Amino acid sequence: RWTVCTASAEAIARLPEQEEGEEAAKGTAAHEEIERCMMLVDGVADWRTLVDGEHPSAYGVALVLNYVQQLQTLSPGRLWVEQRVALTPQIWGRCDVAHWDEKNSILTIVDYKDGFVGVDAEKNEQLRIYAAASMFTHHLPVKWVRYAVVQPNDFRPVPRVKQWNESAESLHAWASNTARIPARPKSFVAGPEQCTYCPLFGLCDASKDMLTSAGVNPIIAGLMRPDQIRPEQRALFMACQKPITDAFKNADKPWLKEALAGSVPIGLKVVEGQKQKAWQNPDAARKLIVDRLGADGLDLPTPAQAIDRGIPEDIVNVMAPRPPGAPVLAFANDKRPEFKRPTALDMFAGIVTVTKT
Repeated sequence: RWTVCTASAEAIARLPEQEEGEEAAKGTAAHEEIERCMMLVDGVADWRTLVDGEHPSAYGVALVLNYVQQLQTLSPGRLWVEQRVALTPQIWGRCDVAHWDEKNSILTIVDYKDGFVGVDAEKNEQLRIYAAASMFTHHLPVKWVRYAVVQPNDFRPVPRVKQWNESAESLHAWASNTARIPARPKSFVAGPEQCTYCPLFGLCDASKDMLTSAGVNPIIAGLMRPDQIRPEQRALFMACQKPITDAFKNADKPWLKEALAGSVPIGLKVVEGQKQKAWQNPDAARKLIVDRLGADGLDLPTPAQAIDRGIPEDIVNVMAPRPPGAPVLAFANDKRPEFKRPTALDMFAGIVTVTKT
């Protein structure tokens, strides 16, 4: 499982600039909120009160703070937050929270996960690296290690805080073997586990060979019927999905930018994207809904739900006009209205009065 990417310098040079996706940005913001709150805990009775209630990951951050506060209450110890720890120069990481209980010689590693894909604490390689690296970095005489994965959005019916314990001897055996990996001969192995999230997928020779051997061409993959993919090919075929999706995402923004600058390719045009209706005045809309629907309207429905419940569509359209959509690059036969760049008067209508002289 431990492999190294041997993609050529030419392939790496062709790699487009990687942008942080929405999910990754949300996770980063959650870790920043954890760090901010942890810096303010001294003298606070309930650490959860430090969390910004409007933060999109407020619940998960509160879980982390509550867990760490319980650790400190039961066994006061030393805390490290968002600290870089290294097992070897090549094997390192930034640990969310580490708690050292010197009295009982227990090191606790707390890791926050914001995503939906389930992550377990048991034999978690990332957390084991954090633990071994923390022991090495801080010279801790650990006897036991406690791992805790805080994942409020895990899609499975499992605890939101998952834990696993390991003896220092067991971790030492695993970490000793892991620490020797950088000095060993390495080979690049293409496959679903290695390539699904790799931005060089389809650029390096190994992944190109993998696609060829599986009978999958990324350009035509979307045209293939499910029954054309043999069972032994399906794992590799599914590994193509994210890289292909990312390729379209990486292409969309620069192509749209060129089109907005006037260079629209033959067969394409810039159209106005669709946005959901939103109440301009939620209070007035709520009053209308309650007047018409009584108790059923206490929870403000969306504009579409209000129409479904009997509110006249013309009234909803006045109170929730559809905002102009963002420009989207589409085929020339697209039925959506052509995008028109808004003027200054359009953008500031109702805000300022412009007098021509």
